Amino acid sequence: MTLTYVLPTKPSRQFVRGDLVDVMDREGHRMSTRKVVRVQRHWVVTDCKRMWTQDGYWVGDTGTWPFPWIRHSRRKSTSASEATP
Repeated sequence: MTLTYVLPTKPSRQFVRGDLVDVMDREGHRMSTRKVVRVQRHWVVTDCKRMWTQDGYWVGDTGTWPFPWIRHSRRKSTSASEATP
């Protein structure tokens, strides 16, 4: 039986607070870009209030799921509030 979704790619480094991440759908297409607002040892929370594992898997009510998933964004932040002085 073949998978009907793309497996998340393992991040090259751990997510840290302030990282921009891409939220990917089951086919590996970017749905949106979010900012990491909280990081714990095993969990990451984005500004949309979703919880993810450090491997990028979404944490739902009944467990972890391979989609949607997150990866480090290739985009750079352009908002003035995130600019460093």
